[in-house]
Amino acid sequence: MEKKILSVMIVLIALSVLSTWFSPDSHEKNDPVGQIASNFVVKDFEGQEFSLQEVLGKKVILLNFWATWCPPCREEVPLLNELQKRFDKEKFVVLGLMEDDSDRLEDYQKAYNHFTEKIPIHFPVYVDEESRVANQFGTFLLPESYLIGLDGRIVHYQAGPIMKGDFQGYLQRIQELLL
Repeated sequence: MEKKILSVMIVLIALSVLSTWFSPDSHEKNDPVGQIASNFVVKDFEGQEFSLQEVLGKKVILLNFWATWCPPCREEVPLLNELQKRFDKEKFVVLGLMEDDSDRLEDYQKAYNHFTEKIPIHFPVYVDEESRVANQFGTFLLPESYLIGLDGRIVHYQAGPIMKGDFQGYLQRIQELLL
């Protein structure tokens, strides 16, 4: 009888620990709005480095973490393209950080090329090797987007895809930031 009680208690404790670990609330992060965007360095598909410092303070930035295998990411790309198209490239940029899982730039390039055969991308995309930048920003969902003002502060954060219903709000926020 004692063995049964002990076994049941162990199972209940294990279930409690697992439910806490896998609950969405256990992965909540602090609201990044108002924080200064941390600098990072990433590479393009040719291995050329890009630093956020190159555009920070010069452009309003929509930083978007995405992956080619992510269905919601596919859905939002046309809206990201439209946002990039609507604003002067000297004043606004969508920066895509690709989170596909690989050790080689060639694999990222291959996945990107396959993706863009079906869904073109009209904004710069960089490789976030080993998800270093995603970890730095506390990103664990894809897609995630951070709107960064000219002062380098995050003014809006969105977990999940930018949808058609969000589009007008983004247009308005970006226009306000460019004034």
